Parts: sequence; structure tokens; C-alpha cells
Amino acid sequence: MNEGKLCFFATDAAGNIESSINEEIYEIDTEAPESHVLALPEYTTNQTFDVVYTTSNAVDLDYVELYYSYEG
Repeated sequence: MNEGKLCFFATDAAGNIESSINEEIYEIDTEAPESHVLALPEYTTNQTFDVVYTTSNAVDLDYVELYYSYEG
């Protein structure tokens, strides 16, 4: 994670400038998430099966996308 600071103030149309500068501290997520899927059995006779996966990230993960490829 990287941290930054945003400083700002307002000026109106008459040229009046805000008396104090405002500051906001923010964090920039620079760490890529990691994911892992447990190995599936080589064969199954079931039409449905569970896919077990784990993810990790220093901040909230937005979404996980799982997909499959059929070769046969």
C-alpha cells in the first residue's frame, strides 16, 4: 500500500479564498490479489460438483471470476 495526501481549498467567483487548506489522506492499493483453486478429481460421474477456491488481498476484493474450458 502506498499513502498519499490531497490538499485543496476553494475560491469563489469574487476571488475570496478559503481561509484554511483542507487535507485528506488516502491509500493506493498496489498489491495484486492472489487466488488458488483446489485440484478437481480427474473424473466424476456427477453432473455438478463444488469448486473450492481461496483468495487473499490486503484490502477488499472486488470480485472473483471462475471459468472452465472443455476439451474433448
